[in-house]
Formats: sequence, C-alpha cells, structure tokens
Amino acid sequence: MTVNKLKDLLEVFIEGKDRSVKWANSVESVIDKINKENETDFEELQDYLASYQPGGGEFLYNEKEMEVICLKVLKKLAK
Repeated sequence: MTVNKLKDLLEVFIEGKDRSVKWANSVESVIDKINKENETDFEELQDYLASYQPGGGEFLYNEKEMEVICLKVLKKLAK
C-alpha cells in the first residue's frame, strides 16, 4: 500500500502537478514508512529529496534533475 503511495507521489511530480518542497517532505515521510515496513532501500532517492529545491541552487537539485530520479525510481518499482 505504501509503495503505491510512493508511486502516486512520483507521478504527481513527473506530471508537474506538485514540485514543491512540501511534496519532497511527503515523499520522505512515505519512504520512512516503507523502510520500517519492508526494509527497502531508497537511499539515493532520499539523498535527492534532502537536497531538492525548486529552481535548484548551489549544491541543490532542481526540478529537471528530480524528475530524472523520479522516473528512475518508478522504473525500478515497476519491475
């Protein structure tokens, strides 16, 4: 169930419906629940989320970079 929520949130970002820091915080919360339930590793995604800021900046990921990682994670989850 929680993995489905993660997929939904990633699709929201990819579709451009929400690309806010609040969105990133929501994804981090879902990942925390997944890790507790299944001990699944989403470390790379968590690293991106922690350094995500719309518009980017020094040492920060922007929307395009975050979109690439979201697509990558969705592809892994589809397997």
